[in-house]
Amino acid sequence: MKVMNNEEERLRIGNRIKEERERMKLSYRDLSELSGVTPNNIWKIEKGKYNVGFDILCRLAKSLNCQIEITRCV
Repeated sequence: MKVMNNEEERLRIGNRIKEERERMKLSYRDLSELSGVTPNNIWKIEKGKYNVGFDILCRLAKSLNCQIEITRCV
């Protein structure tokens, strides 16, 4: 299994957030209102341009009805 670097991991997380946001048919503004995270920061997170903290990640996950999971890398 390939170990991802920080940039790749940010992109992976951002892509999952974007997938869930689009699945729920939410705009950046909609998700911002639900989570309290600015639309600009949501855009940066989805593009992997922002090192999202755990508290913000939890707010986004809750707003998207998702859970944060840690997988074991071997």
